[in-house]
Amino acid sequence: MSLTGLGQLERLCYLFSSHGLLMPAADSWQQVGLMLVTGFNCAYVLSFSNLMLVPLGWAWGLTCLAVIGAFAYYANWLLSGLHVIDGHRFIRYRDLMGFVFGRRMYYLTWFLQFMTLLLGNMGFILLGGRALKEINSEFSNSPLRLQVFILATGVVYFIFAYFVPTMSAMRNWLATSAVLTVTYDVVLVAILVKDGKANKTKDYNIHGSEVEKVFNAFGAIAAILVCNTSGLLPEIQSTLRKPVVANMRKALMMQYTVGLAVYYGISIAGYWAYGSSVSEYLPYQLSGPRWGNVLINSTAFLQSVVSQHMFCAPIHEALDTKFQKLDEGMFSKANLRRRFALRALVFGLNAFVTALFPFMGDFVNLFGSFTLFPLTFVFPSMVFIKVRQLLLPPPLFLLSLSQEILEVEAILVNRGTLGSARDLLQPAAQMATLGGLQPLFSFGVISDVQYADIPDGHSFSGVPRYYRHSMQVLQRAISNWNDHKKLQFLMNFGDIVDGFCPKDKSLITVQKVVKEFDRFNGPTYHMIGNHCLYNLPRSKLISLLKMPSIHDHAYYDFSPCPGYRFIVLDAYEISTIGWPLGHPNALAAMQILEAKNPNSDKNSPNGMVGLEKRFLMFNGAVGKEQLLWLDDVLKDSTKNEQKVVICCHLPLHPEAASAKALLWDYEEVLNLIHSCKCVKACFAGHDHKGGYTVDSHGIHHRVFEAALECPPESNAYGVLPRKSNESMRIIISTVIGIVLGYLIGISFPTVSITKIYVPTNPRGAERLPPCIVVPESDFYLRRLWGNPDEDLIVQQKYLVTFTVGYEQKNNIDAAVKKFSENFTILLFHYDGRTTEWDEFEWSKRAIHVSARKQTKWWYAKRFLHPDIVARYEYIFIWDEDLGLEHFDAEEYIKLVKKHGLEISQPGLEPNNGLTWQMTKRRGDHEVHKETEERPGWCADPHLPPCAAFVEIMATVFSRDAWRCVWHMIQNDLVHGWGLDFALRKCVEPAHEKIGVVDAQWIVHQVVPSLGNQGQAEKGRAPWEGVRQRCRKEWAIFQSRLSDAEKAYYLSLGIAPPNSTVT
Repeated sequence: MSLTGLGQLERLCYLFSSHGLLMPAADSWQQVGLMLVTGFNCAYVLSFSNLMLVPLGWAWGLTCLAVIGAFAYYANWLLSGLHVIDGHRFIRYRDLMGFVFGRRMYYLTWFLQFMTLLLGNMGFILLGGRALKEINSEFSNSPLRLQVFILATGVVYFIFAYFVPTMSAMRNWLATSAVLTVTYDVVLVAILVKDGKANKTKDYNIHGSEVEKVFNAFGAIAAILVCNTSGLLPEIQSTLRKPVVANMRKALMMQYTVGLAVYYGISIAGYWAYGSSVSEYLPYQLSGPRWGNVLINSTAFLQSVVSQHMFCAPIHEALDTKFQKLDEGMFSKANLRRRFALRALVFGLNAFVTALFPFMGDFVNLFGSFTLFPLTFVFPSMVFIKVRQLLLPPPLFLLSLSQEILEVEAILVNRGTLGSARDLLQPAAQMATLGGLQPLFSFGVISDVQYADIPDGHSFSGVPRYYRHSMQVLQRAISNWNDHKKLQFLMNFGDIVDGFCPKDKSLITVQKVVKEFDRFNGPTYHMIGNHCLYNLPRSKLISLLKMPSIHDHAYYDFSPCPGYRFIVLDAYEISTIGWPLGHPNALAAMQILEAKNPNSDKNSPNGMVGLEKRFLMFNGAVGKEQLLWLDDVLKDSTKNEQKVVICCHLPLHPEAASAKALLWDYEEVLNLIHSCKCVKACFAGHDHKGGYTVDSHGIHHRVFEAALECPPESNAYGVLPRKSNESMRIIISTVIGIVLGYLIGISFPTVSITKIYVPTNPRGAERLPPCIVVPESDFYLRRLWGNPDEDLIVQQKYLVTFTVGYEQKNNIDAAVKKFSENFTILLFHYDGRTTEWDEFEWSKRAIHVSARKQTKWWYAKRFLHPDIVARYEYIFIWDEDLGLEHFDAEEYIKLVKKHGLEISQPGLEPNNGLTWQMTKRRGDHEVHKETEERPGWCADPHLPPCAAFVEIMATVFSRDAWRCVWHMIQNDLVHGWGLDFALRKCVEPAHEKIGVVDAQWIVHQVVPSLGNQGQAEKGRAPWEGVRQRCRKEWAIFQSRLSDAEKAYYLSLGIAPPNSTVT
């Protein structure tokens, strides 16, 4: 028969009925019901006593079983009624979804089904492999590894799929499986009753912390949901004879009565017999005769064969349709060869991947979370609501019920996914049930405790430091590590005491911290940090820390287990601190600092650029002697095939830490590391904010956060397990991200077919379709004619605003000409005169905003919202009385980008007007970021007005910095006084991101034009009232900012640190 002239639907029906995998209008409802009972439910019976009831207990467990079973039946009942819509018959789920919702939903459903089939098949291979392994263990004292039985299961599945190509051809197998299922049920229940009576110590308590209980409960809900799903109901329904819908619902009734009774019954019996200690794979725990265990596992294996065939049928159908010559007949030699190759490909890949998975129950949860939940629970209600509203309005109560159930289903899906995700990311020791993948070793890490018995303070950049609390962090860490019971050792990355510790208490303080480390039930390997050396000489430290040392060297190595070596570097081997006066290493360090650091204060990076900033006195180098030692150790590790971890107080890679925290000779160390292939990771401390990167050779560089800077009740320590298989965790983490992203996307409001509601849209736009929402704008001028996409010849990258009066027109004319066509010009007119500016040609392309007697910060708050200026990389907010003779805007932008400034201003001519020392131009610099103000003005050299400070007369903001600053501007404080001292709140680290550009400088002409817009009162000039208002606003702003910070810390339940408001 030729297929020419047939329509698409007729062609598909012909292919399926004559050659394909689906045989429409052939099977009875009893056969389909038996397939659902034995194929879907029973394949899971053996493992869910543990996964479902142990985390939930009796009351919640039985409730969830009943409620979710009812939900599943209702969702499938709805879907079965959609077999024919408006004269169209749907024999595939994706065709139904595509018909109702369009092409995108067709492909989404196809993708979910495809993942369902692949993941489901892997689950059944795993189940079959475990059943075969258990049978083998009954006859062998040295059973083979599970992976062997997984591969054997894959071979059996391949043979079955090759010789039984259609679902309808399974009726004899289904009958056999049904007989075995009855036998299985009787034998299993008998053994469970026997074991349950003999077990006098059954424990039904739910164990674990409160957090673990919650997430385990979510995981149990996921398991129950998976057990009630298929994702293939339209495909199965296509094999039924007429009346299709009625017969399908009879089959579903059989599944959710007979099938559920068996499935739930055995799960409940397993939990009753063994309590919370029930095994994940129930037959592992049975104590019956050998023949009973063999029979039970044989039945389980046969059930997995039948189930996987149903899950793989659509994959085989798609591959056969694509690659087989259907006109030749399904049993032609050519098609048999192609089928052989295709089946071998499917099962070979599935068996191989399954052998890599180190878990079973959590795998099933992932399988359901990712694919089956939406296919079985969410999509049917979506289709029913839309179809019934469009074609045949149902009773109101039924439509309302479907909508409410859809909401509940979406919640269950998300909660189940949370549980699945959490379980998958548990430590490998709790997950490794497949191939015995246990951590080779685990160790604790902590860095920069910097304990001192002094009040809390701040770092030079303003970050709070909790000196006394850091000891509590360490104590909690030691207790946690001891409770872990599987940690081989600890790594302390240095700086156990702080440099501000009173020097007469240094020895006692160090001994106190060491005593805490000694509480750990295992060895601790220490590193020396700069704060350690501020308190005690290195010889004393090495003794107190019990470091293996020769001649006061603090570098060493050790092997925690065969195949691994840890190398601990001494970052202060070459250093000006810690060595006796005149020591060669101290002298060598001073020579390096004199050559590399031009400042008299060698702890200051002033004038230094980029990676040169690492040459500070609080850093150090490993030196030539240690480099030779490191080379020898690395060569020996390579020879002995050891994997190496490098540990150092100072970071070794510039992309993992600030330039000011790096080892002086990090490049030499990296060259050695890269010269061999044995180094896998480099760990460090010192840079308190932490960091991470993977370098060009695939080596992981991790800088640990400081315990010192943890607010009360928070922690900064960890456990690092070294496992024999890390790649699978990465794969699973990626999949979990996809799962969560997808399920968030199918939240109920987004599937409403009568309204649009998108909660991720900007506030107020939730009822608009996302693609029409335009959250940002600009000041680009557009034509009133032509095509919109042809309006803009040039799109300006920068914005400059001047707040002006007409009397300053000549100065503004000169100033504007310093800005190229890359700048949008925006004038705020405080005198209300705008038309007079038309005499300037540039004014015709400028934006004019007029409001009488208002300041530039009033204008900025109301007209420069971050979403309006989001197109501009930099925003200039300038006064009108600036002389720009020595200024070039394009060159200024280049310097700002070069030096990484987020907030800046041009240098001010020092001999004109009143200026701060910080903002005065320096003739020998491109940019400066710090200065020395008058004595007593700066509590900290990294705080205003000595650093992190610019004035507000000619400020330039990056787009990101302005987004923060705009929110800090107060509506009623129009002069902006005090804002200059608070700008540092919006960039981090502020003393590096805020600076003055000396190479492009301006003159402040000190014209009190806006001041004269004030009002004369009580004999005072107008400008005097304005100045008085400015001072009041400064005090008000300081008070508000201080109160806001205190309120924030109190809301966290912690005492506010010393105020950071200057």
